[in-house]
Amino acid sequence: MKLEGSRIVLTGAASGIGFALLKRLAGIPCRVVAIDKDDAQLHTMVNKIISPAGKVSAYAADMGERGGVDRAIDFAISEMGGIDIFIANAGFAYYEAFGKPDWAHIESIFRVNTISPLYALAKMTQLHSDGSPFQVVITASSMAKLGLAGYALYASTKAALDRFADSYAQELPPNATLTLAYPIATRTAFFSSAASQLPATPWPSQTPEYVADQLVLGIDAGKREIYPSLTFRVMWAINRVIPVTSVYQAYTRGLFDKWRTGKR
Repeated sequence: MKLEGSRIVLTGAASGIGFALLKRLAGIPCRVVAIDKDDAQLHTMVNKIISPAGKVSAYAADMGERGGVDRAIDFAISEMGGIDIFIANAGFAYYEAFGKPDWAHIESIFRVNTISPLYALAKMTQLHSDGSPFQVVITASSMAKLGLAGYALYASTKAALDRFADSYAQELPPNATLTLAYPIATRTAFFSSAASQLPATPWPSQTPEYVADQLVLGIDAGKREIYPSLTFRVMWAINRVIPVTSVYQAYTRGLFDKWRTGKR
């Protein structure tokens, strides 16, 4: 779906990929409602953007809550008169040794990373029941395809989205486009917030600006899948013949074992 002239909602807009994408969208003649949980940070970042081509509005909402998603959508409709593209970018990670029976800990990451974007998709489908075209873009992760030690819960939230998209493609309404993006590790505060002592940002990694550029190109082209990393795409293709990913998983398992030993 073409970004130019569209009315867009972008979640997780105050940092990382979200803010890089917001800056790119601000240079396109479209309207954007930028959503983030951190009200102060969101307004600070939005105020840094000079947008002669597009109009950017800020709205603070918790995407991990049904009410937060509902209010964000209602605000966007009142602000722009409707929503053509919903970019569900908000998300977070844990880096941990899974095993503590903490229901709230498990639930919170699924609420933000999985339930929220799927609920937004359902809301968008309802809003466009008249047959008007719309697109929902969800930031998944390369870990939706390849699990790594320390990220079991995070990877499972993204893998659930991957399987949903694969299944839902068989029943997708003709006026809808569902796009999943699969970025590799991105050099932002995202990984530093995953745990207090990460061994390192996973290799290879990309800048949020590069990922944002690839997202803009993919969304504008109406792609169903966006893979910002050529390295990952090549590795995944080779893996069908030679199991190269198992070598990489062994490498990250070694980092995890060292981290876990240091935490004891």
